[in-house]
Amino acid sequence: MKQKDTEKQNRLLPLYSDIVFKIFCIKKPNLLAKLLDAVLGFKGRNRIESLQILNPEIPGNTRNDKLSILDIHAVNKRNEHFGVEMQGFPQDYFGKRVLYYWAKLYSQQIKKGATYVQLQPVYSVSFLNFNLLQIDNFHSTFQLLEKENPEIALTKDLEIHIIELPKFLKQKLKQAN
Repeated sequence: MKQKDTEKQNRLLPLYSDIVFKIFCIKKPNLLAKLLDAVLGFKGRNRIESLQILNPEIPGNTRNDKLSILDIHAVNKRNEHFGVEMQGFPQDYFGKRVLYYWAKLYSQQIKKGATYVQLQPVYSVSFLNFNLLQIDNFHSTFQLLEKENPEIALTKDLEIHIIELPKFLKQKLKQAN
């Protein structure tokens, strides 16, 4: 009996598998909302009340534009957009890719004749099953900040979060010992 349980566990795909992560998020949007609240530090009235899962394909404006496909594209009641990715394998260009996806989600919000005031924040959250950055922190946040005065943000509409799972697990194991 014990051997069968072990064999069954070995056949299960890990949560960091794209397909497993997508299914989990689509079937459990309330848990995705809680996960995003935790990553983004949303508390109280800023918490995500509900999420609508949207088509993850971000079409280009012309036939020649690159089609982008997120793992999860969601929007909340405040019309804030969330691009969520689970990346299992290292990519040297990951930083460029995440910024490109963010830019497409941001730019598709308004159409001809609309005002820039209508633009809402886009939060990019990427869970990586590899280490990308040469720092100890498992959670890194990127924003548009003034170089000499980093307390001054150009806008709060851009926020990119990178969660490096190997560093997270290493930290949790240290805390457990």
